[in-house]
Amino acid sequence: MNELAIVIALTGRIEDSINELGTMVEAFEEVKTAQLVFVYYDKKWETLPIMQLLETKINNVKKVMVEKQDSLAGLHNTVLEEIEAEFVSFWQVGTDNVSNRIEIFNDYSKSDELGNINFIQREINKVVIPSNMNRYGLLQTGNYYAIDDFFIRKSYLLSNTFNENKLLCDDFFREWTLRNSRIEDFLCIGYLGAPRKKYNRRSKKIVSRDLVERYIIRCGASDESVEQINRKFVNDLKDYEAEEVAELLNCGKQSTAGPKYKIMILGGYWEYHHNQIVFMNYLERVVGEGFATFNVKLDGECQPTDLLDYDLVIFTRTRSENAVKLVEYCNRQNITSLFMLDDNWFSIAKDFPEYGDIFVEGRPEYDNFMKVVTKCNGVWYFNDFIKQDLEKFAHTHRFIQSKISVENDLFIPEKDVLDKKGKYVIGYSGSLRYDDTAFKALAKVAKKNDNVIVALIGNMSEKQLEYFKGIEIITVPFSSYSIYAKRISEIKPDLLVAPLDTSRTSQSKCYNKYIESGVVGAACIFSNVKPYTDVVKDNDNGFLLEENTEDAWFNKINEIIADSELLNRVKKNAYEDVMKNHTVDAVLPIVLHNIEVVINEWK
Repeated sequence: MNELAIVIALTGRIEDSINELGTMVEAFEEVKTAQLVFVYYDKKWETLPIMQLLETKINNVKKVMVEKQDSLAGLHNTVLEEIEAEFVSFWQVGTDNVSNRIEIFNDYSKSDELGNINFIQREINKVVIPSNMNRYGLLQTGNYYAIDDFFIRKSYLLSNTFNENKLLCDDFFREWTLRNSRIEDFLCIGYLGAPRKKYNRRSKKIVSRDLVERYIIRCGASDESVEQINRKFVNDLKDYEAEEVAELLNCGKQSTAGPKYKIMILGGYWEYHHNQIVFMNYLERVVGEGFATFNVKLDGECQPTDLLDYDLVIFTRTRSENAVKLVEYCNRQNITSLFMLDDNWFSIAKDFPEYGDIFVEGRPEYDNFMKVVTKCNGVWYFNDFIKQDLEKFAHTHRFIQSKISVENDLFIPEKDVLDKKGKYVIGYSGSLRYDDTAFKALAKVAKKNDNVIVALIGNMSEKQLEYFKGIEIITVPFSSYSIYAKRISEIKPDLLVAPLDTSRTSQSKCYNKYIESGVVGAACIFSNVKPYTDVVKDNDNGFLLEENTEDAWFNKINEIIADSELLNRVKKNAYEDVMKNHTVDAVLPIVLHNIEVVINEWK
C-alpha cells in the first residue's frame, strides 16, 4: 500500500482554530494508515496542551516548525522536504470526513493505479464537472476544487511546486490546478457529498479580484522564477495598476512601449478549446511584453459589471440569453465587442438535423446567437463560407479573417518514440465521424499488408472499432489537448486519413487536421474539398482524394505506402510548411495586428 502523509498547516489566530484542531486530533486517533504532519512557523502553537500530547494520542504524527513564510503556498513547499511518504494531501483543521477520505485513498491505492494527481470528487454547483478533456478550459473560468480533496505524489510536487506569489493569496491552489491540468491527467479515486461548510479562511485581497484573475490565468504559463514572472506581469499592466502591484511585489516596474489592453474572453462550457487555439495561445505567448492581460469567464455566469474597464470583450460562439445582456452592456459602455465563429450555424440544421436542430429560427440558441452576433462590433472568422452566410443572414458589416495555427511546443514526446520495426503507422486522428467509408478501407489495407500498424487516435464508435478486429492497432482515447499532443508525437504516424463530406457545414470548418498531422511529420489523405484545398497541394504537402468510396480510399492508401520516396517527400514538405506558416509563432503577428485593429478601429 502506498504511504500517505496528511499535512496540516497551522496559521492565523490560534483562538480561531483551537476547537477544530481538537476535533481533528480526535478523528486521527483511530487512523493507523497515514502520517499526520503539523507544520507551523509560530512557536506559540507548541504551547497548546493538545499539541504537547500529540504523540500520546496519534499513532504516527510529526511536528515541523519552519522559518516564517509569507504564504501558505510557501509553507507547503517547505514542508515537502520533511516528508518521506510517497503521497501528500494538504488538509486544514476544519477538513471534513477524515476517515472516509483516508479509506477512499487506501482502497484505490490497493489497485496500484494511483497517478501523480489524484482527487476525490465533491458535489459542486456547476452544470459541467471537469474531466481530463475539458479541465484546463473550465479552470480558466473558475475554481472547481479544494486543496484537501487532492492526494498528490510527492516527487511530482517537488518538480511542480505551488506558486508563492503574494498576489495569489488563497488562490494559489487554483493556479496550481490550472497550470498542471494542461500537462497532466487528474485521476478521480472516489466521491464525497458537498462540503458541510466553507472551511477556507479567506485572507484579505491585496489587489482587485479582476487583477488577481488576470494574473492567475497567466502565471502558470512561464517556467521562470517568481521574481521574473512578477516583473513580466507588472509590465503588462496599465499605469494605475502597475505602480501599486510593483510596490506590493517588490519588483521595480519596467517601462515598455506599446499598448496595454484588457481583454475578456467569454464562452460556454464547451468553448474552452476554441478559446485556447484561437486567442489564448497567442496572448500567453506575449506575457510581459506590454500587450495585454486577459480574463476568461462563462458567458452564462458573467455579470455586466465584470466587463468594466475592459478594452475588448470577445464572445466565442456564444448563444446564451445572458450573452445578449452582456453585449448590450458593451454597447452602452462603448466597450469594443467581437464575435468569434468557426462553425457554420446557418447550414448545420439542414446538413445535420440530428444534432444541429437547435440552430433554427425560434429556438433560443439560434435566436440568442443572432442577437449577439448582430450587436457585436464585428466578427472574427476563418472560412469564406461563414462570412458569406453571416452577411446574408445576420447583416454583419465588419469582418476580420484570421488564420489557425498549432502550438508546436506541445508536440514533444514524453516517452520514447514508438519503435515501428520497419512498418508504416497509418490511421485516423480526430473526433467521431459518421461516415465509415475511409475506416473500412483503412482496415482492409491493414489486413492485406503485414507492414502496417493502425493508429486510432481520438473518438471511434464501437461499430468502427469492429472493422479493426484482428489487426495490430494502437488506440489513444480522447484526453486533454496536451496529452493528445504528446501521444501522437510518440506514435509519430506516417500517414493519416482525413475524410470530410461535401456539405456546406463541413466545408465551413478549419483545416486543423492539416497542421496537426504536419507538425508531427505525418502525411495525410484529405477529401478534395474545402477547407483542405485552401492549403493542400496534391502530391506536394498532402494527398487529395476525389471520390469518397471504399475502393478509392483503399487504392490511394496502397499507392502511397508502395512509394516510400513519394510518402517521405510529402511528409517533409508538410512538416516544413506547417513549421514555417502555421505555428503559433508564425501566426502571432497576424493575430496581434488583428486584435489592435478591432480595438482601435471598431468602436
